[in-house]
Amino acid sequence: MTVADAHYDLASLRWGCTTLLDICGRLQLDDPLAGKWEDVLRRLTPYPTDENGFLIGRDQPMEFGHRHFSHLLAVFPLHLISGDEEEERELILKSLRHWLGDEGDLRGFTFTGAASIAATIGRGQEALQYVRTALDLFKPNTMYKEAGPVIESPLAAAEAINDMLLQSWGDAIRVFPAVPEEWEDVTFHDLRAEGAFLVSAVRRGGRTRLIRVKSLAGELCRLKTDWRSDDPVRLEAGLELAYKRLDGGLFELELGPGEEAVLVCGEAEEDRAIRPVPDVPHLHNYFGGPKPWRLYGIPFE
Repeated sequence: MTVADAHYDLASLRWGCTTLLDICGRLQLDDPLAGKWEDVLRRLTPYPTDENGFLIGRDQPMEFGHRHFSHLLAVFPLHLISGDEEEERELILKSLRHWLGDEGDLRGFTFTGAASIAATIGRGQEALQYVRTALDLFKPNTMYKEAGPVIESPLAAAEAINDMLLQSWGDAIRVFPAVPEEWEDVTFHDLRAEGAFLVSAVRRGGRTRLIRVKSLAGELCRLKTDWRSDDPVRLEAGLELAYKRLDGGLFELELGPGEEAVLVCGEAEEDRAIRPVPDVPHLHNYFGGPKPWRLYGIPFE
């Protein structure tokens, strides 16, 4: 079926032109097509929407559940629509719920995509429920099968979990952007972020306690955290670095290649070691053995 003003096409074209112009600006290139890209962005039609959120295309609503999220491409993975503003967040959530509300042809890739989209707007508990639903569809060898064996769904599930812990898009690295309430203690080590950064972080008792970031290329580092303006955050490593604390949990660090900084929050004597969180014995050998609970259930409110 051919649809005019398809969301997939509009998002891809917008991302392509924006990225090309960003490359030209960054590398100081004078590309003869830059004016054409700017003109396309000026005249490109908005993404079609209706009362249920984003449409597949002009006058073509999402009439039944479908395995892919092509009508949400601008949200994830392209992040052209951030959800940072309340109106955008509500539009994304409405579209997500409508997509999954009419079950239709939902598959493993549906739930992994839904998890990453939920994580994009900070809904960690909902993202976890989608991941759990996807896991219940996977095979004992961690693979997934429809008409035949496929690998993208298990890999996408791993990405969705990473998206709950760390996201890097726009102009900021987002640390613990969508952690479920039940994950009170979380540690991750040396996850890679845009701008060639290695990021580690520790969360204890539901609070972010430590963030360590190492720059591999010397780019400006902007961290978005859940720290409030009155939280006692201090720089404990890289004291000679240029460092700014901005509103909204934002921090700016000017790191040279190979330099690292450690931000901590809380009392000095607290344990903030970057080490694995103790495992849960009854979840050992999850794949290939009896599952400890039924994971079905889309978390509609």
